[in-house]
Amino acid sequence: MNASPADTTDYDAVLRANAARVFSETDATVRLRAIAELWTVDPILREKEGTVIGAEAISASVGALLSRLPPGTVFAPAGVAQGHHGVAKLLWRAETGGVPGR
Repeated sequence: MNASPADTTDYDAVLRANAARVFSETDATVRLRAIAELWTVDPILREKEGTVIGAEAISASVGALLSRLPPGTVFAPAGVAQGHHGVAKLLWRAETGGVPGR
């Protein structure tokens, strides 16, 4: 029996980058580039309101969220991410300093 390789994903690093580079980014072009680097080829975002599929749709959803918040609002980690088998979560908080976690 072959054992599957251990999951070595640093979920905390990935989700912290996601909070800073995707959910805190107001420039749609920069945000799409970050989604391409951080997410899977066919990204899916599950939210309370529903499921968002695809990089363009995720970027648009984030842009709509940011447009409803005060200028300079960013999302910062509120703990360490938890994840396994390609699924992870990170508790976060909104800050109005313009730079996540600082």
